[in-house]
Amino acid sequence: MSEENNNQEPMTFPSKPAYQATARPVPASPLNRPDFEDNLAGFRNEFFEFVAETDPDFDLELLQNNPAPLAPPAPTHPASEEVWHPTRKDELAGPLRLSGPKVISGDVFGDYVQLVSEVRVRGNLYGRSEVQIGPGCVVEGHVISGGFLKIEAGSRIEGAVVGTDISLTGPIYVQGPVFSRQSLETWGQLEAQALYAGTNLTLKGGPSDEVRVEAGLILAKAGDLDVSTRVTLAKQKVDPQQQMFYLAQGEGGNIILTPVTDLSQIGPDEVGYRTTVLTTLTDAELEKLLAELETLKN
Repeated sequence: MSEENNNQEPMTFPSKPAYQATARPVPASPLNRPDFEDNLAGFRNEFFEFVAETDPDFDLELLQNNPAPLAPPAPTHPASEEVWHPTRKDELAGPLRLSGPKVISGDVFGDYVQLVSEVRVRGNLYGRSEVQIGPGCVVEGHVISGGFLKIEAGSRIEGAVVGTDISLTGPIYVQGPVFSRQSLETWGQLEAQALYAGTNLTLKGGPSDEVRVEAGLILAKAGDLDVSTRVTLAKQKVDPQQQMFYLAQGEGGNIILTPVTDLSQIGPDEVGYRTTVLTTLTDAELEKLLAELETLKN
């Protein structure tokens, strides 16, 4: 080194003030957005150059003209759903046992149909000989059985319930009517549009249970009504001792209406053929209704 360099004074820098944090100034105008399209265009060109340098024989038109790959088609139903359709005669005639949690999209047919638990049927359910619906099941249509029909607690039916002999264990909600060709028996909490039995009809439950029916009448066409739980018809509390009546056909074809507490007007030969009703209608309204039915029949 020369002496000129050795005698050079060292460089000095002005001292900086201590750093103090200040609030970030708010821009007077919106920030400029980056040009993503231009960036992607540049990336595209660089990618083509990389391919051309790596494989000179590669056909670049495949990249330039090839559209984006099509997305796989969306499934018709969620993965948790199934579709059950009988394809052979033995499938339709044999027992069908479905266990959840699962969803069946469409109607279900079978000779003996059993929904074990937590099964949703998005359609109607038909059982030629018997139907059993376990707890926590939902049927979004009608439930129709050619024979015995049983529905257990926690189930919901959004259509009608039809069977030869029906047993319901609540809590159960039925949006439509319940129609039994023969006997109908319920236990516990039940809500339905109407209750009808071809023979005997039994309503049972604990102190906190109640049967709520939208219609103003529960009917046992050719049998007795046994009520040992609270009942509400058309949003009115009913007293079975005061609002249960027998309807029987007397001599000359006239209809006899009498409370269940007074059977003196019904002869011994007519007792077996009586119709029993539990209703919110008064005696006069029932007699008027019967008169209208007789007029329509004649």
